[in-house]
Amino acid sequence: MKPYQRAALALAVLKLETNNTKRNIYDYTQSCYPRISGHADKACIKFFDYDRNTYFEGRFNDGEYRLYDYGHGEYISIKQKSAGCYEGYHYGSGRYYSIACQGNKVSFYDYGTALYYNFA
Repeated sequence: MKPYQRAALALAVLKLETNNTKRNIYDYTQSCYPRISGHADKACIKFFDYDRNTYFEGRFNDGEYRLYDYGHGEYISIKQKSAGCYEGYHYGSGRYYSIACQGNKVSFYDYGTALYYNFA
């Protein structure tokens, strides 16, 4: 999974957990605030990535969000497992990932890289 996809998913989880009050996210691995904006709610997630000039969006259906990264033509699923805990599948890499959110902090585990990534 690409770094900006991880950042978008981390921001989506924070927005879902905080009712869209979180406006941006800090990526500790990249040491920056990715320029991503939009909204996430029970019906859909819709972001625009200004760094890549592309959309990252999808709808909630059958218990999960099916997101599409228009910049790379890749699908990514995400679903809530319990309060603050999410998991999903990145169809481009064929790998799973998990996200844990506590307050304004997000821990993202990417099974493709076997590494944790932190966001706030």
